[in-house]
Amino acid sequence: MELPYIMAPLDKKIEIPDALIRRITGDPMEFNKERQLIRNLKRENEDKMRSALRTVEFIRPEILDFAENMELVMRKHDSVKGDSWKLCDPDFLFDKFVEEFLEAFHSTDETGVLRLNDEFRSELIDLANVSMMLWVRGKPDDERD
Repeated sequence: MELPYIMAPLDKKIEIPDALIRRITGDPMEFNKERQLIRNLKRENEDKMRSALRTVEFIRPEILDFAENMELVMRKHDSVKGDSWKLCDPDFLFDKFVEEFLEAFHSTDETGVLRLNDEFRSELIDLANVSMMLWVRGKPDDERD
């Protein structure tokens, strides 16, 4: 059975007769419930998006950029290491922290002048990621994801 359709300009509100609604859904009340459910879901999604935007607007752009770079490095290792850091020994993570700190600390040229280049920035991201791992591991179990 082919259902009839109604064509109208987009700016006009179309009232669909109850008889047609019954043919489509079987019950005009069910149609209204479904329509209200869809409206509520749209409203909830809009509220979530507004909340996310407020959060992003609250966070400094430099912090967002840094966190994005941290995430990119973490994802680069996902295929091999995944979330293994969540289970490894905290002492191992602390050793990695010291190792990454020393790599950043020794990012100087032969005259001892600090080089603020991509290599140094990469070491800072590694140091930040290990710091984050230790920070998460230090949280009580019920506060971890």
